[in-house]
Amino acid sequence: MASNSINKICLIISFMVALTMSGIIDVSLAARHLLQATSSIPPLTTSPKLTLPSLPPIPVVPQAIFPSLPTLPTSPANPLPAMPTAPNLPKPTAWPPLLAALVQPKSTLPSLPSMPKMTLPPIPTAPALAKATLPPLSAMPKMTLPPIPDAPVLLKATSPPFPAMPKMTLPSLPLMPSIPFVSPPPSSN
Repeated sequence: MASNSINKICLIISFMVALTMSGIIDVSLAARHLLQATSSIPPLTTSPKLTLPSLPPIPVVPQAIFPSLPTLPTSPANPLPAMPTAPNLPKPTAWPPLLAALVQPKSTLPSLPSMPKMTLPPIPTAPALAKATLPPLSAMPKMTLPPIPDAPVLLKATSPPFPAMPKMTLPSLPLMPSIPFVSPPPSSN
């Protein structure tokens, strides 16, 4: 049983070592790539200054000459004729017989008879109720509750002591050899 758990622990440790080694390899490859890339770039102080070629001048476009527009002929001012005035019609003094039959004199309606005022009978007053008097509180009998019985005493359960666990000691691991940093090859420039 103990050798099975030791095998699992060794397997986990070996996976962790493999993962850290794969990260070291990636870091060393990235460092090599950076060293090779920076050796091929010339320093900034020795780069020649670039001069831009001068642009040719913009040609001048001649302005177009348009012919002048002819003037519009003016028409003589003709005064408008005056509007004729509306004729004055005579006001009728009497209605024609046909309209007189339609127009009736206002008829007067007879006045309404005055209605007598209605008076409501008075509302009867409610009889006065006698005030209820409560007996004083001291006169009420006191309720006494029966005493609560004491809970029975339970015996304390004691469990036997657990057996002592044997101490597990892990075997010591051998020291890992250190891997020297691989220097990049010299550049061929």
